[in-house]
Amino acid sequence: VYLFNRLQRKRFYKDANLVSDENGFGVSLDGRRLKTPAGAELSVPTQLLATKIVDEWAAVDVQIEPAKMPFFSASATVIDRVFPQMQTLRAELADYARAELICYRASDDDAELLAHQRQHWDSWLDWMQEEYQIGFHCTQGIMPVAQPEAAIARAEALMDEVDGWSLSVLYRSVQLSSSFVLSWAFLQGRLDAGALFEASCLDELFQNQKWGLDYEAETRQNNIRAELQDIEAFFTCLRA
Repeated sequence: VYLFNRLQRKRFYKDANLVSDENGFGVSLDGRRLKTPAGAELSVPTQLLATKIVDEWAAVDVQIEPAKMPFFSASATVIDRVFPQMQTLRAELADYARAELICYRASDDDAELLAHQRQHWDSWLDWMQEEYQIGFHCTQGIMPVAQPEAAIARAEALMDEVDGWSLSVLYRSVQLSSSFVLSWAFLQGRLDAGALFEASCLDELFQNQKWGLDYEAETRQNNIRAELQDIEAFFTCLRA
């Protein structure tokens, strides 16, 4: 959630309205263009996203509560934090690809889990190879496996074609899932938020079914699922 450290906490305006210009769509509060916490003019690429932000500001009663404004929070984060450091974020995503989650498989001693992983993960590695000529190496157990630098270079080339708005979706999805491959499939519309959660948390969900679920694990998993759904809603607005 974006920290509103430079915004007043109490509602200070009467009306929130949609505005547009050659740069995109934005929001006005009593006729003044809404800005991000860092002071940049809020401008988003689609009317639907701007309308969602208008609705968030119009719904404020007395207190401005960041947790209830996910569309504004996400948009402000892109403008203030993603655009200024896109190359840094791409480099971090490349590091996630080097440690690709779905390349780490159970040992032969846990044949049931290993078969489950192969069933649900192999097709995504095949897809990356066939669609993008990006081949990953898999390993069993906890020993690290080095991914081909040629594959990482091709992944970096893919990211170079992604704009800042979509990069923010990819970056946060990878942070939550620990998987570049699954998150790239999400970005391409091949997985929805629910399927991304199921695939990326496959090991944990498998163990839940086998041994049961504790409160802390359930809370953490629910938080991941909910945030992925928020990301999906944001991304849907970007593609409108």
